[in-house]
Amino acid sequence: MDLYIYSLKTIMAEKFRDTPGVHMYQAPATSLSLVLNPAPAPEGQLNPFFIKEVRFALNYIINREFVAHEIFKGMAVPMLAHVGPFDYDYLNLYPLVREYNISYQPELAGRIIKEAMTKAGALLKDGYWHYNGKRIELRFIIRVEDERREIGDLIRAELDKLGFFVIPIYHMFAPAIFTVYISDPQLFQWHLYTEGWGRGAPERYDFASINHMYAPWLGNMPRWQEVGYWQYQHPQLDELGKRIFMGDFTTREERNQLYLKATELGLKEAVRLWVATVINNFPAKLELEGVTEDVSVGPKGLWTLREAYVPGKQELTIGHLWVWTERTTWNPVGGFGDVYSVDIWKNIDLGLASLGVSAYLSVVETLYKINGTYVIKEPKTSSGKRRIALSPSLALVLRQHRAEQQTQRALLGKPLTDEGFVFAHPDGTLLDPSTVSHAFNKVIRRAGLPHIRLHDLRHTHATLLLQAGVHPKVVQERLGHSSIRVTLDTYSHVMGGLQEAAAQRFDDFLSARAAESTDVGKPAGNRYRGERI
Repeated sequence: MDLYIYSLKTIMAEKFRDTPGVHMYQAPATSLSLVLNPAPAPEGQLNPFFIKEVRFALNYIINREFVAHEIFKGMAVPMLAHVGPFDYDYLNLYPLVREYNISYQPELAGRIIKEAMTKAGALLKDGYWHYNGKRIELRFIIRVEDERREIGDLIRAELDKLGFFVIPIYHMFAPAIFTVYISDPQLFQWHLYTEGWGRGAPERYDFASINHMYAPWLGNMPRWQEVGYWQYQHPQLDELGKRIFMGDFTTREERNQLYLKATELGLKEAVRLWVATVINNFPAKLELEGVTEDVSVGPKGLWTLREAYVPGKQELTIGHLWVWTERTTWNPVGGFGDVYSVDIWKNIDLGLASLGVSAYLSVVETLYKINGTYVIKEPKTSSGKRRIALSPSLALVLRQHRAEQQTQRALLGKPLTDEGFVFAHPDGTLLDPSTVSHAFNKVIRRAGLPHIRLHDLRHTHATLLLQAGVHPKVVQERLGHSSIRVTLDTYSHVMGGLQEAAAQRFDDFLSARAAESTDVGKPAGNRYRGERI
């Protein structure tokens, strides 16, 4: 193996540190957090993490110094907000973080939780909290393939001291994310989860992380953007996050104030609690050359796998915990969305055509809703039946969507068949078309775009194709128009500019021919100098 781009566990890193012929690359490439499920419980039950005070109090039972210095043996630093000491914006946040005095204070956590739980009607009985005569139980999903197992057990012990009966659920990557990020939070398949995040390139002025980690409109919240699922909402965080994301400020000072305010709200909400920034260790052969070290992710950056080499060898052998066999998570055809797969995929400069994959959509039937009843019929015209080539990016999105559908159906015990609908409820039943339209309306509102109908995207698609110079006959076939005349009449307002462009291209062609004619009698090689060898 020439390079291993999944961070070694601390014990292995210490073992390899002084191994002859091995160079250890280090970078603060991982952030660890604890995400809580704040959904309201069903009638007659109580979810402690629905109470904001309880969520925030958990900050005081996370012994971050112990995690950094004992579990990681000094190869980590405590983390209190969504950015840590290795990020530029930490300079702006440091006074705020220091003001909150977030540290290991279990007695303080106990007092806050006791007051909040008692106020909510819970009773501490036989050492555990009860509500309406039943013991409150928390399902804690703990990852096991790295130090998060030790972190999870540490937090679990602290929760037990506070009177919470914890059911530990030890999972590796795939089953953990399927439970946390796919299920409806209000089903309470989990209450806590030991998250891990792959850090990207450093940003002088962060605009994405603060939104992903705190603001619901763009939040990396477990399935909290799914239509029909319970949604965590915070309009003020959304407003601040969008202003930062869109650059809606005029000075650096104004931007920093928005950033501070959003961070403070995120800290107070405490849906996500931060634990540590981990110094990852990536072993490589000493002979490996051409490595580009990113200050955040080390050799996992964009260029290493494209530029690195071992002298005298034509190939690199790269190791990765989760990119191994058909039993693991990496599936470039079936779809993926995890950092482990992206570690490899982002470095493969190949289109789907290079992989021998062609994707098409065949339109053979149309769904109608007549008097409240769904009816599937053939398209109205013969041209409505058509085969449409899909772009590689869209093909990947659809494959990933189908993989998620397969997971949902498997959890329900109902296998997904080839006849399954793309837009459907988790159990496979049809979505009302208006549901998709409502979801689309939410998306364009979040993006700050003018209101358009979902159907209007058809016109947008056609307009962009024509403006890009695609022949109207191709556009007609994609839209299913009965004739090219329908397409030309519908989009005549777009065609005007194409006439001028065609005239200019013709003029350019003639000019090039005229220039070539002046080269008669010159050596042929001179004409193509710099183009062919």
